[in-house]
Amino acid sequence: MKLRVVILVLLAFGAALGTVYFARNWMDAQRAAMSQAPAPPPPAHNEILVAKEDLPAGTLLKPDQLVWQPWPEGGLESTYIKKEEHTPEEYAGSVVREGVRAGQPVSEAVLVKPGDSGFLARHARGLGRDQRDDRRLGLHLPGRSCGRDPDADHPGSPRFEERASRQRNGAA
Repeated sequence: MKLRVVILVLLAFGAALGTVYFARNWMDAQRAAMSQAPAPPPPAHNEILVAKEDLPAGTLLKPDQLVWQPWPEGGLESTYIKKEEHTPEEYAGSVVREGVRAGQPVSEAVLVKPGDSGFLARHARGLGRDQRDDRRLGLHLPGRSCGRDPDADHPGSPRFEERASRQRNGAA
């Protein structure tokens, strides 16, 4: 081998050893700095009110249906009910305006408190049956229209004649 090739190989080997030495010293210094640095503080958590169980619309709330849950600062909205400001007992007797799933944050907008306008209407509507379901099942409840006039289908009845004349005149 030529002398020039031997010198180049020795220089490359020396550069590799120097790189390993400096990298190892730098890694040791970084580990020492990390072990001396204080641990970062845990992320700030606020406790907000969440539903302990599924609360369908119209549910009359009891304090045991709501629980406090830690919530990260970044995901906190102004509408959520925070522990520092309220207690679950304040919302006892409120009616759920829209359904709330278990673990979902409860906000003032979802609840109607006693004394608020529409409290009884919300409560009554939530506890009543869904009328659309009644129609799908073919049920006809007293005092409710079933969507058609029984006299309008019989020829000769006044309503049948009136409807037929409106259709003939184009005013359906």
